[in-house]
Amino acid sequence: MSIICKIGVFALLILRISRNKRFSINMQIPKIHKSQQDRGFTTYKVEKTYLRSTDFPELTALGVIAYRDAQPSDAAIAVQSLGTIDWTPTLDVIECAFLQSLDSGDLVEEFDAFGRQRLCITQKGLGRLTYLLCRPLQSSLGGLAADGMTLKIYFLGLLDAAERKVVLTDLEECCRHDISQIQKKLTCETFSDGWSPQSLNRELSRLKQDISWVTRLKEDMAH
Repeated sequence: MSIICKIGVFALLILRISRNKRFSINMQIPKIHKSQQDRGFTTYKVEKTYLRSTDFPELTALGVIAYRDAQPSDAAIAVQSLGTIDWTPTLDVIECAFLQSLDSGDLVEEFDAFGRQRLCITQKGLGRLTYLLCRPLQSSLGGLAADGMTLKIYFLGLLDAAERKVVLTDLEECCRHDISQIQKKLTCETFSDGWSPQSLNRELSRLKQDISWVTRLKEDMAH
């Protein structure tokens, strides 16, 4: 089984399939719009700036188009289908993400032979997407933070081997840090921040499962 297929298998374990039959995301090498000079990942210096939930709309907008050029309406539905209980992007938020990416040159508009508009990602846009995916997570505790981990895994197939290693190594470190934090909380006599012994133990169980399959995926990709 190829690396990309393995990524797809793991991703599908944690993400529901898009309900929109017209737009099917598949794990493949992205089709890059060639009209601009290569201003890819080197444009962005990955620093210790954490990925935030406010970055999710841009990340998903670029990721969806990187997987497949699409008409704006289909792309918006595809982005919305990646929402969760904790992160539910509205159409206004999605539209804003696409417009900002068009303004910045990360996406461009093209028209097919029938005059239908399609969104395409540029090399600059792929660089921006790579930058966002490689930004570390501060934590995976809580719904929104866990969604960040989910999105990173879902779009992992768009990265090269070195970049995938960066992402997976960060996710491992994030899970280990969170496990340590939960274990410390469980030793306390009182609990704060809305946590209870039951919720902490649930998170601990989830994190142990997460780090297990992230580690397996990282090992598979090393071969």
